[in-house]
Amino acid sequence: MAFLHRNAPTAELSKFFYRIDLFFVAMGCAFLPIAILCIWKERKVYLWLALPSFVIGLYALCKAPFRIIQSNFGWSYKFVSTFGTLFTTMHISYMVLFVGALIYLIQKSSSKLLVKKYILILIGYPLITVTGMTITNLLVQSKPNFPPFGGILAFIQFLFLAYAVSLKPERIVPRSELKKPISELSKFYLRFLNKFQAKTPGKELGESTFRFRDCLEAIGLKGIVTVESRKLVFDLDKFANEDINEVPDNILKIMKEHRWVMEIINDFTPVLVRTYEILRLKSKDVANEWFEQMLQKHGGFLAKQGVLAAMPKELKIPEIFKELQLGRAYLFKEEKPTKAYKKLKETLNYGFVSLCISKLHPQKVRERYDVGKASIFWLAFKKAEGTINPKDFAKLNRTISEFVKRPSASIVLIDCLDQIKFANGFQKSLSMLKDFRNLCNETSSIILISINPKMFEKQQLAAIEKELEEVKIE
Repeated sequence: MAFLHRNAPTAELSKFFYRIDLFFVAMGCAFLPIAILCIWKERKVYLWLALPSFVIGLYALCKAPFRIIQSNFGWSYKFVSTFGTLFTTMHISYMVLFVGALIYLIQKSSSKLLVKKYILILIGYPLITVTGMTITNLLVQSKPNFPPFGGILAFIQFLFLAYAVSLKPERIVPRSELKKPISELSKFYLRFLNKFQAKTPGKELGESTFRFRDCLEAIGLKGIVTVESRKLVFDLDKFANEDINEVPDNILKIMKEHRWVMEIINDFTPVLVRTYEILRLKSKDVANEWFEQMLQKHGGFLAKQGVLAAMPKELKIPEIFKELQLGRAYLFKEEKPTKAYKKLKETLNYGFVSLCISKLHPQKVRERYDVGKASIFWLAFKKAEGTINPKDFAKLNRTISEFVKRPSASIVLIDCLDQIKFANGFQKSLSMLKDFRNLCNETSSIILISINPKMFEKQQLAAIEKELEEVKIE
């Protein structure tokens, strides 16, 4: 229509073509974000978003006030009222919606390839089409002889889109092919949920029924799992793709909140394994990225409860889970506890809970080693909240004992063994170290001891090395 408008034999015909052009531009502004939203989740209600653009487009088609002007590049146009401002505002508003929807889609996507495709579109559309077209149209309004770059800009945007489309797509697995694996997954869910329902407390007064329903809603299975004749029924048709990804995450959140659910962790493990296998049928990358996200949120919990050991062998577990194994105590010999804190920080990325007993003030520890979520106690003679007296073995032992009994894997870092030794003597400090090592083994936690070897005699170092596993510092 833009081409016909520019090259029409008469001004009247040019005006006619331009009105049609404006109508389709207005509708295109709305349907771009609608298309993006429907990629995420199909909803007919999104069509209401097109109503403003339809009204403005219809007005442009029938009554929009503008003049047709002869220019060096064929017929041009000039709006003669506030319609130009209204049309530009509509264009920018839909662009903001489009960009927001696309960014959300990028965040929700578990496929690196799709993310790359979306980013290409995100760069091409706002930068070239919206910004470029808006500037071009504004310049054409003030200078009719300004070159109409719209076609060139549209072609450049097409190149972005064409490249995105040309990227090798992942295999699309039809729902019918996944029906049998999902049916098997539903059986594992029902087995787990039956145990879950049986373990739910409050049966004496019937409270367990309401609590179980609340848990089903929190898990994301409300309406998918129903009770019929006192039996749980799983509706496969309502179990959407996003449910397959999200439900295990929701269950793990509940497990970490309620200790009674942890008693049935072995019944949940097949659910996690089968979910991974279904996602792997779709794409190996999608499955691995999903499990990486599970590890980032719940890795410490899954490790402590023995779930990681049951996962398929082809699944790559991050190296930190092999370098620092549960139930062991490690020794770092370094002048400053840099390497020890670096390892601790790595565990924070995988859902471990961390405790630091340090010679430094907690604020300095956070600033220097960037261990934001770790609990930190300051070993000092000062009486203040968050401090432990070096001579107060009882408080030190109690603080660590209570911490490592949590459901998620715990990691404790002590960088002040030399201060403890100076305050209490080496033998008492060594005895305490043995107690911590035994506690670590009993609770499947990890203890890191960082010492400056210059602060200990040769015989003392040998005694410490005998109790702990030394980590080689590169």
